[in-house]
Amino acid sequence: MINIWATWCGPCVSELPALQSLYTQLPSNVNMMTWCNDSGSALARAKQLLNNVGSTFYSLKWNSRLNSITSWLQFLPSTVFVDRYGNQVGGVVTGAHSASGYMNLIRDRLAMLGLDGGNCDEVENVGGLAVVCEK
Repeated sequence: MINIWATWCGPCVSELPALQSLYTQLPSNVNMMTWCNDSGSALARAKQLLNNVGSTFYSLKWNSRLNSITSWLQFLPSTVFVDRYGNQVGGVVTGAHSASGYMNLIRDRLAMLGLDGGNCDEVENVGGLAVVCEK
């Protein structure tokens, strides 16, 4: 699961505690990360916000190389799910969600891959970059 957010986005900031809660609830073989869509002096604010929620998940800072990867990005926050090969699974999810809402989205994506959507233990972690599934 990859969540893209920014410090100037109210819904993004308001869902940071839910993302931290989700991260602590994920089985050890499921992972998520965020990309902060800020640069320059705004990165200090991003670090502060992440520290305030006790973030233990990875959050990458934005750079120009990511622009081509996320040319589809229109709204923040946006969340995308990918398989072990980097293929997108399901549509882009926009808007802020609760931890339980994200867990349901994870189960839905597992089901799309032919896995038991209720059994997150079938997910394999590869590099901390995504929800990764093995058939």
